[in-house]
Amino acid sequence: MARYLWLLLILFPMSVLAQASFGTQDEVQFNFPAQRNRMTLYNQPGLDWIECQVNSKDCSEKAAAWPDNNSQVKLMKRNGQPVREVRRVENYYGETEERAYYQVQVEYTTRGSDGVARFNTSVVWVEDKYLLRKTELTDQAKIRQADLAPKPKGRSDKLCPPSETASAPVDRKTRNQLENIAEATQRQAQGSMNRVADLIGPHVGKCAIQPPLRRNPGWDLNKTIYDQSALSLINLQNIPQAKIRQNLGRNITRKDLINIDVMARTLYSEMGRCYDDGPQYPLGVAKVILNRTEFLEKNSFNQCWSDGRQFQDPFMVSATRGDEGRPVMSQVVTAKDQFSVWNPRIGNQFNYQGLQQALCPPAQGQNQYWKTANGRRVPVPEFEREIWKQSIEIATQAVLYPQQFQARTRDINNIYFYTSGIPNFMGLRRVTLKADGKGIVAGRCLNLFEARSGTQVRRNLDDSSTRAKVACR
Repeated sequence: MARYLWLLLILFPMSVLAQASFGTQDEVQFNFPAQRNRMTLYNQPGLDWIECQVNSKDCSEKAAAWPDNNSQVKLMKRNGQPVREVRRVENYYGETEERAYYQVQVEYTTRGSDGVARFNTSVVWVEDKYLLRKTELTDQAKIRQADLAPKPKGRSDKLCPPSETASAPVDRKTRNQLENIAEATQRQAQGSMNRVADLIGPHVGKCAIQPPLRRNPGWDLNKTIYDQSALSLINLQNIPQAKIRQNLGRNITRKDLINIDVMARTLYSEMGRCYDDGPQYPLGVAKVILNRTEFLEKNSFNQCWSDGRQFQDPFMVSATRGDEGRPVMSQVVTAKDQFSVWNPRIGNQFNYQGLQQALCPPAQGQNQYWKTANGRRVPVPEFEREIWKQSIEIATQAVLYPQQFQARTRDINNIYFYTSGIPNFMGLRRVTLKADGKGIVAGRCLNLFEARSGTQVRRNLDDSSTRAKVACR
C-alpha cells in the first residue's frame, strides 16, 4: 500500500502524502535512511535518486551534491520564507503523486581515492521527508528519550523490602562479560536466521504471471488469487531440509514455506516504498499478519469484533483450518477485501499493479520481474532486490523464529488494523508504537489502530462499501 498511494489495506480511500513545513527561523538537518551513507541530491526539484538510478533519463548533469546525515544544511530563503516547491511527478512505479521539495545549501566533506579530504558546498533541492528540525525533538527521539528516562518508583518498592537471599550487585567486569555473551548469542542467532533465509530465498517468490497484467487472466474471483496462481509453484519446490535443519535445528514444513512466501510477497508489495524509512514499517505489517493469524487459530472464523468489523471475509467461514495446502496465514493475507494488494479489483479498476508486484517480485536468480517498459522487461534494480531480500528475512524470522520476532515487535501485540496515508479508520484509536526499538511515526507508510474491545458479539454487519449484510455467529 505504501508502494502505491491509491491502495489501502481495507477500505481504499485516497491516500494523503504527509508533508513537512518549516518556518523562517527553523534550523534543519538531514534525515536520510540509516542504511544509506550518502544521498544524491539534484539542482532542480522533482528528481530523486530512484528515478535517476533506474529510468532511461540521464540525471548525471543535474546531480549536484552527495551529502550525508552529518552535513550542514541551510534553508534557502526568498522574501524571508524558505523556498519550497510542490511537484506532481510520475514515480518509478508508474504513479503520479505530489512531492514537496526545499531548496537548501549543503556543506559536506568527501574523501577521494587519493585519500585527500575535500570540502564541498552546493545549492540543491531535497524532498521534505528527508529534512528534520534541529530545534525540535522528532517523535522517534521523544520515544527513545522516554525509554531512557528513569522510571518512577511504585508502591511495590516500599511494600516489598529486599530479600535476604537477593543476589549481590554485579560488578562492572562481570556485567561486561555477560553483555558480551548476550551479544555473541544474539549475533549467532541472527547469523543462523540469515543463513536459513538465504537457503529459502531461491524457493519462494517465483513469478506466477506474465507481466504486464492488465486484465483478469481467467481467475475465479470468488477464490483467492494467490491460491490460483502462486500456491501451485510453492508446492513444486524441493525444500533443502538438511542444510536448514543444520541451522534451524528442525525441518521446515510445506506450510512454513507457504507462509514465508505469502508474507514476503505481501511485505514487498505493500511496504516496498517504505523500507528506506526503516525496518519498523514492514515489521509492523508482518506483526499485524501474525496477530490476525493467531486470532483466527484460537477463535471461530466467523466471529466479529464489537466495533462491527470483520477482518476475515465471509467465504473464509467454510475454510478448513490447518489444511496443509491452505494454511491459516495464507488465508488471512489473501482473503478478499483484506490486504488490498491481493484484490483483483480496486473500485472500478483492475488491480494490475498490486498483483504484478506480489505475483512477480524480483526473486534472486530470476530474470522475471514485474516492471516493464514498452512491453519489455527491464533489468532488476539492485535496490529492488534488496527490498525483496529483506522481505524474505522478515518473513523467515516471523514464521520460523517466533521468539526473536516477538522481541522485535512486542509493542504491537493485539493490533489488527492498519492503513497507509490515512490517519483515521472506522473510529478506532490510532496508536504510536515501536518495532526494533524505532517509532512507527511516518503515517504515509503505516498507521496502526487499536480495536475498542476484543469481545465478539452476535449481530449483523452492514458495511455497504464492501459487502452485504452478513450474520456473525
